[in-house]
Amino acid sequence: MIKEKINSGQMFAWMMMFEIGNAIIINIGMEAKQSAWIVILLAMLAGVATYLFIYVPLFRLYPNHSFTKYTQLVFGKYVGWLLSFFYLVYFTYVSGRNLMDFGALTSTISYNETPISILNGIMILALIYGLTRGIEVYVRSVEIFFSLFIVVFIFGVLLLIISRQMEVNNLKPIIDNGWKPIFHAAFPLVYTFPFAEMVTFTMFLPFLNNSQAAAKVGVISILLSGLILSLTTLLNVAVLGVYHTQNAVFPLIETMGEINIGEFLQRLDSLVVIIFVITSFFKVGTFFLAAIIAASDIFQVNNYRKLALPIGIVILLSSILMSSNFVEHLDEGLNVLPRYIQLPIQTGIPLLILLIALFRKHIGRGARQEHDQKE
Repeated sequence: MIKEKINSGQMFAWMMMFEIGNAIIINIGMEAKQSAWIVILLAMLAGVATYLFIYVPLFRLYPNHSFTKYTQLVFGKYVGWLLSFFYLVYFTYVSGRNLMDFGALTSTISYNETPISILNGIMILALIYGLTRGIEVYVRSVEIFFSLFIVVFIFGVLLLIISRQMEVNNLKPIIDNGWKPIFHAAFPLVYTFPFAEMVTFTMFLPFLNNSQAAAKVGVISILLSGLILSLTTLLNVAVLGVYHTQNAVFPLIETMGEINIGEFLQRLDSLVVIIFVITSFFKVGTFFLAAIIAASDIFQVNNYRKLALPIGIVILLSSILMSSNFVEHLDEGLNVLPRYIQLPIQTGIPLLILLIALFRKHIGRGARQEHDQKE
């Protein structure tokens, strides 16, 4: 059992940075057009319900074990081991996907002469170094960069308001085609990305020094990150319009590029790059760390830090080789992954584990009561 501990404030900042991640810059929910911001709020509520009624009860049943550890306790040595290994592959794969997002954006916007493999390599080397220092050190850095993120985000929103680039009519009409397109856009895509990705924190909740705060910290972080993402989408539509937002690969960059205050403050899309680099570092790193802990559980490695280098190399290679181009990468992530991979992993399997664990607990309690009555 890893003995490192983190406090509630650190866990809150970590969850916020993870949830916002690359979702703040990638187009989500735009199937519902002007109602895209409602899509995010709806998916956010579903994410809160999943966290509160599946992940937290599992943590309370097994407060000293990570997800891949109690999966083996519930399903047994062989089936449990295979399921845990499946989650190891999932965490590694999704970390690689997020690393690919980082490399594609920074290469497109700021370093168009630099190969994506070099940018991804720099990111993964920084993460390997950080994670070998330990969880406590890594999470303390989250606190620092979370403060920077909040300052940059608020500054950008204020500049948009001052520059008067927003057009309220772009947000109308709301819910013009009823609720069906909104639900269709919210489920499974926006629900699974990013809100149900909180399944990753079932690997980290045992590190919380106050286990009673797990529910409160998680719910508040999901709600606030959902509000930030919803506000970001609303601003994109208000500034760019529905059509332009739908067809932009990175709409927030174009939105911030519209800022022009007195011909002096303009072309501030670099603010988005700063936000994205910060949030991507911790998004990739969180999945990376989950994969490390899962591997240490599965292969019974006492010092999890030793696994940072080999798993980091696998993540780097997967980010380079998983797709032939960024369009294919996005199509796979938006159309294939949510329905066939993420829904079972994020919701289906954890719910099944919870039901089996509760059933066994109930049976065990009944057996003990029967034994006590006989005595």
